[in-house]
Amino acid sequence: MHSCEEGRNISFRKQAYFALTIIKRIGRFDGYTPQMINLLDYYLSFTTEHDWEEGQRPIVYQSLCKTAYDFGLSIRQIQRIEKALSDKGLIEHKDSPNNKRYGSRSADGGLINAFGVDLSPLLRKLNALEKTAEEKRAEHKAWASLKNSVHNLRKSIRDLMGKCPYDMDEEQHDALMRAIRPNVSSSKLRTIIHILTNLFDSLNKTAEKKLSNVDKNVVHKKNTNISNINIDKDISVLGLNNIMLSDIRNYLKRNNLDKNLYNWADIINLAEKEHLNHGISDQLWGKSTHNLSKIGASLAFLIVFNGLKRENNKIYNPGAYFAALIKRAEQNSLFLDKSLC
Repeated sequence: MHSCEEGRNISFRKQAYFALTIIKRIGRFDGYTPQMINLLDYYLSFTTEHDWEEGQRPIVYQSLCKTAYDFGLSIRQIQRIEKALSDKGLIEHKDSPNNKRYGSRSADGGLINAFGVDLSPLLRKLNALEKTAEEKRAEHKAWASLKNSVHNLRKSIRDLMGKCPYDMDEEQHDALMRAIRPNVSSSKLRTIIHILTNLFDSLNKTAEKKLSNVDKNVVHKKNTNISNINIDKDISVLGLNNIMLSDIRNYLKRNNLDKNLYNWADIINLAEKEHLNHGISDQLWGKSTHNLSKIGASLAFLIVFNGLKRENNKIYNPGAYFAALIKRAEQNSLFLDKSLC
């Protein structure tokens, strides 16, 4: 791929082809149809290096009839395509007194009295074309980011729906299932994200109500002990019996972690929602909830979360660090209370 600077350091004819290359990359983003690009490419093929030299003009004087024949189109269609190129400032017409296209070349190849399509404006448009190409790249980058957000939301929603079935309306179903093709606009992607975000919030609230391992009577109590939660593990092994909600709040405050966690359900929801975004795979998360219980895995996630934020002794491989915590738990050597309290 040529860079813009490389495009400047070549002959004028090659610069014209460089401009054509940029137009091909811009395409319909700025209204360049395949027919416009093909005709411009076709006309450029008639020019020589000599035509682009200073004092010369690259004029294509082939008749409209012959051009129409080569493209399998009518003369009127060719004229419409030429008008579109002219409106874009890429070509001009040098008309003869009788509005016919004709010309000839001298012995050295120079044009003599040529009348037809003048391609010299193509070079004057080079700066504007480069700017438009940059705008398209920025637009595509933003589009790709929106598409990625849709995929992440869909995955989170499908994970939640596996735990708590939910009756979706037609609009929500379309936002969740519709294929994201390249012709879906950024505006449409933002609409899909809005619908999916609302759906995710609804599912999350439903999931919170169905958390069977959380005692609903402990919500908002400042010093509730973790033993009030139903855990299929020996909580003393991980030091869970020594951890209270106030300890978690103090841990967050002490490490400047901007998270409001009012109950054990909030802690579990945070970890389940954020583990993928912080380098912990679903497979590793599933293993941790099996070995440590959901609340134990969630507290281990808080340790990793803190490690990613701190400046000193920062964690750079959260997945490996989290896996190491699971291994220590398997060896009965993980004491979460010593890390959090």
